[in-house]
Amino acid sequence: MLAPKINPNGLRVIIGLAIGLAILAVFLVVAPGKGTIVINVSDQRGGQVGRLDVFVDGKKSPCETAPCTVQDQGTGSHEVKVVAEGYDVPAVQAVVVESRKAAVMSFTVGSSRGTGIKVSGVQAGVKLFVDDKELGPLPQDVRDLAPGDHTIRVAGSERYQPLEKHISVERDKVEDLGTITLKVLKGKVTVAPGTSGARVYIVSGSDRRELPMLPISVDIDTMKSWSLEASKPGYEDYRQLISFDDGQAEKAYTVTLEPKSAGSTAAPAPFNYASPAQAAPAPRPAPAPVAQTPAPAAEGGGGGESFLNINSIPPSTCFLDGRSLGSTPRVHVSVKPGAHTVKFVDSDDGLTKTISVSVGAGETKPAVTKLN
Repeated sequence: MLAPKINPNGLRVIIGLAIGLAILAVFLVVAPGKGTIVINVSDQRGGQVGRLDVFVDGKKSPCETAPCTVQDQGTGSHEVKVVAEGYDVPAVQAVVVESRKAAVMSFTVGSSRGTGIKVSGVQAGVKLFVDDKELGPLPQDVRDLAPGDHTIRVAGSERYQPLEKHISVERDKVEDLGTITLKVLKGKVTVAPGTSGARVYIVSGSDRRELPMLPISVDIDTMKSWSLEASKPGYEDYRQLISFDDGQAEKAYTVTLEPKSAGSTAAPAPFNYASPAQAAPAPRPAPAPVAQTPAPAAEGGGGGESFLNINSIPPSTCFLDGRSLGSTPRVHVSVKPGAHTVKFVDSDDGLTKTISVSVGAGETKPAVTKLN
């Protein structure tokens, strides 16, 4: 048989195609490939965002929901812009795409519109609750409520009186409730010494209690008016009103007295705490003489009345020989001479401590402890 003849022109075409395919294969191996951009979008609470538009280098991509992936992006730097329906437009972000790799981006969008409430406040530890759900401490800007009626509650510790109210919110409207300040029910005053040797008192009308040791913290019933007063020979008397009208439940004071001027000779007028008759306590009358045979001396030796100054840090409820005296400090508590048991209970922090103290006839002794 005769071998088929090969057309020289056809051979050249075949050789050319082979060379072209080889060059293309080399280009595909050597030339850099493209990458992708993965885009995540969420609102300020980490929730999903509905419809959106994504622009890469000013050109709109097919993405309409998040997360989304923009394919076939050239290597190098690109600018990405996200527009989410119903939200403010966040800042444009730059991203670097590497060959055959996915670059991940995250956007957080905030809304200038929405349905909800705005509440301001400056009291420490005060939180906002909406429909019994805790949203966190004030201030709060809530924009994802369902239109309609809701119950809001603003509450803090037991030192504050909670506030509860019903509101109605309209669609696409944020109700500004302003600044909410809770009323202080139980205040706390911390008193530090500024002048050594001064006698310091906490006073409400005729209720005048000396603070036997400083520094000290005292719980205050805000239903009464209180003041700090202090005195020391050679110094001007000190008086400081205690107020919780600003909504701050804890106050700190340093008691500092000013020396009297050299030319001052007149004695200062006493404070008028309630009425002239109450301006200064009357001296304790001496016991009337008894004609009968004296009774045996009380336990502890010697006759006469004895006293305890009872206090604790932090303030607590105190019990003397099993009898409740109320909150510390308790000054000039009359007791019989002898041994006594004082128990301190701080229910807020779950602390308790019991001490024993012996007092002789006519003596005044401290019964002071630190709870820890």
